[in-house]
Amino acid sequence: MDRAEFQAVQLVLAFVLGVGLGIFYDVYRVWFRRTQARAVKGLGDIIWWLAALGLAAWAFYRINSLSLRAAPLALALLGVAVQQWLVSPWAFPLLQRFCHAAERFLGWVMQLLQRAVAFMLLPLVWPVELVFRLLLVLMHLVRRLMNLLERILRWLFAPPVRFLRRVGGAVKRRLKRLLVSTPDEQSDELVEDT
Repeated sequence: MDRAEFQAVQLVLAFVLGVGLGIFYDVYRVWFRRTQARAVKGLGDIIWWLAALGLAAWAFYRINSLSLRAAPLALALLGVAVQQWLVSPWAFPLLQRFCHAAERFLGWVMQLLQRAVAFMLLPLVWPVELVFRLLLVLMHLVRRLMNLLERILRWLFAPPVRFLRRVGGAVKRRLKRLLVSTPDEQSDELVEDT
């Protein structure tokens, strides 16, 4: 390859670099419109400019061996301008539709994978779920049985408990009198009780 062909290839590559940076910017704008958080948008701007600068520097290094000449730089800027003012107005809506369709397709694929995993795990999940449901039914029955048993025991023991409370009150009063009174009064009370 002689020098003229090499320079022509360099100029074409610089123009393609400009168009590529413009397409890269359109992809970024589609992503930018999908994000909602301001911090993510600001961070995305910084990342885009750093990535574009790095990509341009790498491409110019490959094209020109890092010599900055005006012609390749101008052609790269012309490539960005052509992409932004001629290609982007009709390509950007198509890119948005494509990204939206890709997002929906990936969502459908993920849903399909979730269903497949759930279907594969059914032999493991169903017995465990059956055991848990049976335990819940058993716990419910035990709880109802315990409530019924409690009601029956309350009904059976209500009269003796009332009697013991009354008797217990009388016993407490007598003990209180015995503990509080003097020894002479105690002997008088013991004589009266007998």
